[in-house]
This record gives sequence, structure tokens and C-alpha cells, in this order.
Amino acid sequence: MPVDRLRHAGLGIDRFLNEGRILTTVLGNAVATVFIAKWEGEFDLERAKAVPDGKDVGPVPDPDVPALAAMTTDDSEAAPAVAGH
Repeated sequence: MPVDRLRHAGLGIDRFLNEGRILTTVLGNAVATVFIAKWEGEFDLERAKAVPDGKDVGPVPDPDVPALAAMTTDDSEAAPAVAGH
């Protein structure tokens, strides 16, 4: 078999195997994210179940930012003013 054909066959196989590597990386990152979020006590199972059902869950309130924590998705007109602006 000529070397050129062997090289092209190897590149085709590598392209196929690369798809598997990408899939493994994406799934691994997703599983690790959920694992660490559960470990830290930050994983909200109800929100996670609502998203695939197409429900609007709104933004996650940040407890470290009082102005953002007070905002809701239903009351967007009454957003608190930012101090100093």
C-alpha cells in the first residue's frame, strides 16, 4: 500500500476518533459540573428539572448582591437603582 493512501486512511480514522474525544470531554465536563455543584450545596434540582420542560426559571439571584437578589422576573419595572448612578 502506498504511503500516501495509508496517511489519508489514518487521517480519516483520527477524525472519527476525535468526535469520540469531544463527546467524552463534553460529557465529562457536564458530569463534573453537576457533581461539584451538589458537593458545594449549590445544585437546585427543581430548576434543573424545569429547564428541559421549557419553563422560564429566570436568573439565579446572587445572595452577595442585594439589589440583584431583590429583583424578580415578574417585576422588571421596579428594578432598584444602583447607588452612585
